[in-house]
Amino acid sequence: WYKPKAGDIVFDVGAYCGVSAYHFSKSVGPTGRVYAFEPDPLNFPLLERNIARHNLTNVVPLQIAVSDSSGFAEFCTEGTTGSTLAAHSVRHYPGSVRVKTITFEEACESYGVPTLAKVDIEGAEVAVIGAAAVFLKSHPIHFTLDTSHTVAGELSNRAIEGLFTACGYDVESSDESGLMTTWARPAGH
Repeated sequence: WYKPKAGDIVFDVGAYCGVSAYHFSKSVGPTGRVYAFEPDPLNFPLLERNIARHNLTNVVPLQIAVSDSSGFAEFCTEGTTGSTLAAHSVRHYPGSVRVKTITFEEACESYGVPTLAKVDIEGAEVAVIGAAAVFLKSHPIHFTLDTSHTVAGELSNRAIEGLFTACGYDVESSDESGLMTTWARPAGH
């Protein structure tokens, strides 16, 4: 629903090795900024290496988990796209570490309110958006979310759709790509 433009701020929440950050970087240009959040200590060096390799001077790598609370939390790490906060995991992981966490609202206070936020955090999307609901009602942000994760026994797109609708956003989900994806934008944008 939204393609980043020159000068935009973009949040890549769950950046993994930086594929999305790369494309966002090219879209926002030298006057824009991409904040790439990747807490996994196995994935973060890959993200940093790819940012350096492609000279993405407008991408800021942050080894922080965006969560529904700030502080520290157990993080299930496996060095893949499936790493996640332990509180939101339905799988068994080979290892875990404690990572720094911030809320979505705190991320906006620290790095600026993004025009677009891509959120792919393995099922924690529902908790993060739920905790940010009051903030989102007065801060128009475009979102694209991976909602192909099972939360409370069903795909997370239904819960995400309900949260954004309650915030006054237009929302739509589709599994046309093979994975459930949800887009949200402030009503009328």
